[in-house]
Amino acid sequence: MVRTMFVNPKYHKRGIGKKLLENIEKIAKKRKIKKLKVGSTIFAERFYKKCGFKRVKKDRWEHKGIKFDVIVMEKSIK
Repeated sequence: MVRTMFVNPKYHKRGIGKKLLENIEKIAKKRKIKKLKVGSTIFAERFYKKCGFKRVKKDRWEHKGIKFDVIVMEKSIK
């Protein structure tokens, strides 16, 4: 699972997030990982959909005592 990934909003729309995901997918293929999962915010869901991910479920995660809503998305690696 890709736990989290952020690109500074100042650098949005420059292909940085897409390149990061492409590299993650290359690593996953080398390691024979068949499926990637990612926890997305509502703001990033559209980005992940454009990158081939599909919504699996809504969830609630906690990090350092802070709870937040997450959209779990996944993509099959070929």
